Amino acid sequence: MNWITISTIYLLMSFGFSLVFGVLRIFHFGYTVTYTLVPYLTWILWKEFKLNLAISFILMIFLEILFALAFYKGIIKPFFMEEGKLFTFSLLVWIALEELINYRYPPTAGVNIPIILISGFMKIGSVEVHNQLLLLIVICAAFVSAFILFLLKTKTGLALRAVSQSKEAAEIVGIDAEKYYVIAMILSVFPPILCFSLILPFWEINPYMGFSLLLTSLFITIVGGLGNLKGTILASFMIGFIYSTMGILVNPRFMFLAVLIVTIIILILRPRGLISSERVW
Repeated sequence: MNWITISTIYLLMSFGFSLVFGVLRIFHFGYTVTYTLVPYLTWILWKEFKLNLAISFILMIFLEILFALAFYKGIIKPFFMEEGKLFTFSLLVWIALEELINYRYPPTAGVNIPIILISGFMKIGSVEVHNQLLLLIVICAAFVSAFILFLLKTKTGLALRAVSQSKEAAEIVGIDAEKYYVIAMILSVFPPILCFSLILPFWEINPYMGFSLLLTSLFITIVGGLGNLKGTILASFMIGFIYSTMGILVNPRFMFLAVLIVTIIILILRPRGLISSERVW
């Protein structure tokens, strides 16, 4: 059960990162800020502005979308064809925001968002699992299923797939690629928000937590097949299994190393990842 829970968390953390790469064909390193802003924006609105927790959470989602749009308009779009500058500026924005948060809310600030939607534990075999984590698994399955249907059955989803396969060909048939870049940026913020909303009571919150999450998302995206969401799903459960197995049966200190070794092996055997596709799905 621990494997499924960890895999679910990693899937939601990497889903948006993979989506952005699948559609825009860039590594969105500024995506790290998305993870960090979920708890800290909610905390600021709740504690500093004295808003209701539910209202704070809703406003946080709105601000996350605004940040994604501002990041696209201010950094990605101007430097879309200049990978070096795009990488540098996105990295600087990420580091600057983390340092600002750390200045005001260092790890000792005690930031904690008690969003408990369902309390209690369920015993599965010899393991007790908090009901909220079980809810996370169910919601993740529903979200991913709905997103797949969205990609396969809606005009917007089909256009996203077309742009991800070939921007030039999509524009020839009248698809506004930039419009769908913006849509992909907006959609990318929802998976980590969904995940964090349910795991925040169990997660150690600190200003620098985004780095390890970004590395995991990067590994999953590479192993799965750059920008392919089918591969992202497979890789999330594979890496989640490795983390869980190493943490329980071997030594938690070897968890990251084991994933790194497996990533290297897969890249040697399958340089384009588990599923090598030119489309997001």
